[in-house]
Parts: sequence; C-alpha cells; structure tokens
Amino acid sequence: SPGGSRIPGTVFNALVHVLALDLPIEWATAVPRIIARNGAGLAELEFTKFYAPLERRLRDLGYAIEPYVTKRPLGFVQTAQRRPDGAGFWGSADNTRLDTARAIPV
Repeated sequence: SPGGSRIPGTVFNALVHVLALDLPIEWATAVPRIIARNGAGLAELEFTKFYAPLERRLRDLGYAIEPYVTKRPLGFVQTAQRRPDGAGFWGSADNTRLDTARAIPV
C-alpha cells in the first residue's frame, strides 16, 4: 500500500475487517478506511456520510476530523488470503486506484 505514513493504517484496516469482523477479503479491501496517524489527534475518514455516529464519537474523544469525500483515497491495498481448504488463495485488488486486476495461479 503506497502512502507513506498511511501504510500501517491502510493495512490495519484490511486486517481488522478480515480477522476481527470476519468480512470476505474483497469487502475488506473495498470498504472506506479510517486512519489516525502520527499522534497528531487527527482522524481521516473516507466517505464520512457513512460514518456519522463514528465521526461524532471521535470528535467527543478529542480528534479533529479530516473528511476525504473528494480527495484521493487514504491508501491502496491489494490483499490475498489462503483458502481454508489450503487449495490456493483468494485475492482482491483495491478498485479505487486500478481499473484492472490480474491473478497469478500458484
């Protein structure tokens, strides 16, 4: 995931969605991201209209909110997950950046 200081947050978002929320890998790759970075007290939210309750709660906790409705996505992520049966992988490409994705059989 390119993006300098947004890399850990972008990867963390995908991991949380898969491991903690049990979302399919393609959903975890595509959902809007929330990133707080550099200890600056700033939370960046993609598509804030979907996160109104969360946005209010973050403000209550003292975070300044930087909406990313019209800006570049917060980060780009390509994901792969080993299938439970061990017979290959599932993968997903972030559609906010690339128009196509290519799979390589392994």
